[in-house]
Amino acid sequence: MKTAQSDPRATLPALKSLPSSIGSEALEAFKTTENTFTDVDSDAWYNLSVSTLAKAGVISGYPDGSFNPNGKITRAELVSIATRFFTTIEVGDSKFSDIAGHWAAKAIDEAYIKGIIKGYSDGTFRPDQAVTRAEAMKIVNGILGRPIDTCVLIEGIKLWPDVASDAWYYYVVAEATNAHR
Repeated sequence: MKTAQSDPRATLPALKSLPSSIGSEALEAFKTTENTFTDVDSDAWYNLSVSTLAKAGVISGYPDGSFNPNGKITRAELVSIATRFFTTIEVGDSKFSDIAGHWAAKAIDEAYIKGIIKGYSDGTFRPDQAVTRAEAMKIVNGILGRPIDTCVLIEGIKLWPDVASDAWYYYVVAEATNAHR
């Protein structure tokens, strides 16, 4: 599993599978293949997901009308999407030293308060850095309310031999890639 790799924005619509926040029944009401993005073709493999999430107000494109399906998704973009699954909350002073004036500052602060993100040990969030697969799994686990228990691994769960057991994301990956009841 290439956990340090960043994926293109077109893979983002996998978030449509977040059943606990905006269930598949709720998304069904928004199901469409029509969108206003200048770069999402009607025959693109991701068109249905992108169009549906855009109609539901979960994702949006850029001011020029594009979605940029082949571009990398940033940490700020993913957190902004993640906070749309929750009720807006009031935020105070920011925990992060590098988000003042950033378009996603409020969403980043909300995600921090809700425990979805932690940021880096130097007090930064690095909002314009491409999100890695491991970081995306941590955020999705947070959205789904899946706490990471570093003391318990259930017998028989799927583990990834290329994810080192001392990596910060070892348990994040285990939580994200195993079935839940």
